[in-house]
Amino acid sequence: MHHETIEPGQVIFMEGQSGRSAYRVLSGKIQIYTTRDSKRVVLAEIDPGDIFGEMAILQDRPRSASAVALERSEVEVLSDYDFNEMIISQPARLLPYLATFFERLRHANDLLKRHGISTGTVLDMPDPGRVPTVKVFVESGIPGLPLEPAVQVPKFPFRIGRALESGESATLFPNDLVVHDQPPYKASRSQCSLNRLGPQISVRDRGSERGTIVNGELIGDKAPSETSKPLVMGRNEIRLGGIDSPHLLVVVLS
Repeated sequence: MHHETIEPGQVIFMEGQSGRSAYRVLSGKIQIYTTRDSKRVVLAEIDPGDIFGEMAILQDRPRSASAVALERSEVEVLSDYDFNEMIISQPARLLPYLATFFERLRHANDLLKRHGISTGTVLDMPDPGRVPTVKVFVESGIPGLPLEPAVQVPKFPFRIGRALESGESATLFPNDLVVHDQPPYKASRSQCSLNRLGPQISVRDRGSERGTIVNGELIGDKAPSETSKPLVMGRNEIRLGGIDSPHLLVVVLS
């Protein structure tokens, strides 16, 4: 495992190339895109702390998308050789990568259930525009349990889930905002996330047990077809865990 510095505009890997390494962003921003009819189609923008290219470690197949640095970035590089060696010698250092594998597999499984193939929504590059300020307020929860204070979202994806119990790994269930729950649980440990593509902010269910309600519309495993929904400027309501859940969050875009 080693570090590399990537300059703005530098391509890290191209769609269709062979690959044997995964990357964790330490600083900067990386864009993941594919090309359709000679047009760039943006799939994601990766911020510090997140991982991309991880499937190259698990399968001997060409890259399914391209990666380019949007700004000067530092990345941690994990090769398939590193991965195999560290499983034996330093398994704890692999936990962030394993957490990404698990979440990616949950999302793929949701798509397979809905469509029979992995046909996740692909968005064209949004028109350039100001990225809105995003604030999250926990408006209601379990009576008697604490509510987390309001927070301005500092990065994307911004992960939301149930507070962990003693002995559970925060590395396997990484959350930036937690809700305090009690049995029978309504919120899941991996509930949902706020994601950004260009100026657009959306909510994605992360494979929760009961689904996530975004402005009155259910997404996730219990939903008929969708795992994500874009937010609107102003007030948005997100209920974690179904219509009867007490966990109501308000997300304000301004």
